[in-house]
Amino acid sequence: MEEREILDADVLRILQRGDLKGRIEKEKEENGWKLKIVYLLRGNREAGVVTIVYSNRPELRVVTVEWEDLP
Repeated sequence: MEEREILDADVLRILQRGDLKGRIEKEKEENGWKLKIVYLLRGNREAGVVTIVYSNRPELRVVTVEWEDLP
C-alpha cells in the first residue's frame, strides 16, 4: 500500500463503496472466496483491492491493493 500510495482509508472506502470486478474464485486452502473490488479514487484513477472473504469466519484478508490503470 505504501509503495502505491494507497492509504488505509482508501482501502476501506474501496471495500465499502466499490464494485466487483472480474471473477470470484474459490480458495480451497483458505476456505473462502477470492475477489477484487474496485472504486474510483483521486479524480479519474480506479484502484482495486484483492481480498479473500472467508466462508466460516466474519473477517476478510486483503491480499493486495493496486491501481487499475497501471500495468
